[in-house]
Amino acid sequence: MDIIGDKDTGVSMRDITEMRYLDKVVKETLRLYPSVPMAGRELEKDIVLSDGLLLPKGTNLFIQFYDMHRDPTVRIKSVFKGSTEPSSSSFLQSNTK
Repeated sequence: MDIIGDKDTGVSMRDITEMRYLDKVVKETLRLYPSVPMAGRELEKDIVLSDGLLLPKGTNLFIQFYDMHRDPTVRIKSVFKGSTEPSSSSFLQSNTK
């Protein structure tokens, strides 16, 4: 309420820019409920995964973002830490380097 206060005019763009956690909440929401739940690609070259599995050129690969962000064994540069709990700290500069 410090940002909007007693104004009767509604929320302005300036008010929104002062809501320092709004961007973090939107990003965390999109992480858990992505607008595009999956994507498919055909590999243009051979890829060897970290466990040694070979994915040959021409393989159709489907990535399910919705499931990926709920699997505690998946780590994406240690940003999400496999958590399904909402966390505004996931997108802080100190946690995304």
